[in-house]
Amino acid sequence: QHKLSPRYVLHRTPTGITESGMGKSLLWACEKNINNILAVYQARYNVYAKNGNAGILAKAPVGGGGASLQEAIDPITRDTMLKDLQERNGLIGDKSFIGLSSVPLQFIKTLGTIKELEPFDETLENAIKIAGVFGVNKELIPKKDNATFSNQLIAEKSFWQNVIKSSCEQVAKDLTKIFYLPSEWEFKPNFAGIEALQEDKKAGLEADGLYIDNLDKMTASGHDMTQAYTNLQEKYNGK
Repeated sequence: QHKLSPRYVLHRTPTGITESGMGKSLLWACEKNINNILAVYQARYNVYAKNGNAGILAKAPVGGGGASLQEAIDPITRDTMLKDLQERNGLIGDKSFIGLSSVPLQFIKTLGTIKELEPFDETLENAIKIAGVFGVNKELIPKKDNATFSNQLIAEKSFWQNVIKSSCEQVAKDLTKIFYLPSEWEFKPNFAGIEALQEDKKAGLEADGLYIDNLDKMTASGHDMTQAYTNLQEKYNGK
């Protein structure tokens, strides 16, 4: 098995290649959109990592009064309270879901909840712009309510026809050149298993069926259609 050295690999990209031989990803065009999505999911991760607890636990005012300044800022008291809470209470491990206190407490939230940090509403537009860089139709972007559209199949078919197929065919041509294949050989992508393109295949078969009927009629009328039959045979034999 031959191992290809990375220095012989050419980074193909529509944005061009730098003097160092490295290409620049299309994603650079939507760097801000990517950062927006990362910021949202980082905030959500913080909520999960902290078990949903992000805030200040303080002594609640009683009878119009409040905790003394010394009680509020005493680090030993705060550390003792935090250690006690973290060791006994929480959502994971061998801990209690609730805590008991003889002191009136209040919780001041400093981080949004998972619901408040729902990413779809804030980042759908960013996701659409990122997908658009690669030619992906917005109808193919997942929606928060899993809604489907009547034109979704059309969008998927268009994506395969206008984006993926052309890209694969270009890569196949490049590989044919790179491997110095004989003129009668070539790399060719196989889309036989792509459901969205099967309708095109069906239409193509129907068109070829009509073509064969016409060839038969031309042959019956005395015309030599041998070459036309040969071309059609080679098409289906993959030659």
